[in-house]
Amino acid sequence: FATFPCLVLPALEAGLRGSFVLANPAEASLGAAHVGAYFSTLDGWGQRSKHQLLLAPHLHSDGSPNRLLAWLGDGMHALLLDLFLHAAGPGLRAKFAHGEAALLPAASPPTDEGGEAEAGGEAGGEAG
Repeated sequence: FATFPCLVLPALEAGLRGSFVLANPAEASLGAAHVGAYFSTLDGWGQRSKHQLLLAPHLHSDGSPNRLLAWLGDGMHALLLDLFLHAAGPGLRAKFAHGEAALLPAASPPTDEGGEAEAGGEAGGEAG
C-alpha cells in the first residue's frame, strides 16, 4: 500500500513544480533545488514563511497572484489543498516525506505450519 504514494507523490510534486514555473516565469529559479536555498514545495512543513508553497494564492517573492491556481481550476486546487495543506486533511506529503507514515505492514500474528493463526497457544485451538 505505501509503495504507491511513495512513488507517486514526488512525481506529482515535481510536475506541479514544473507547472508552477511555467505559469509564473519570474519564479524560474524555484523549479529545482539549490544548495543552501529554499525551493517550492507542496506543504511547507514547519517553514511556510520561508519559501514558496506551490498552492499558495500569492507568490512569496512579490505578493503577486500565483497563476498556477488559475491553470489548475478551483476544483483541483481545493482537492490538492485538502490532501496536502489543510490542517484537518491527511497531509499526505508531510506524512510520507517527513517519516510520519508507517511504511511497513503491521506485524501479523504467529501462525502454525499450516498458515493458520494460533488460538490461545493451543495447537489448532482445540480443548484437550
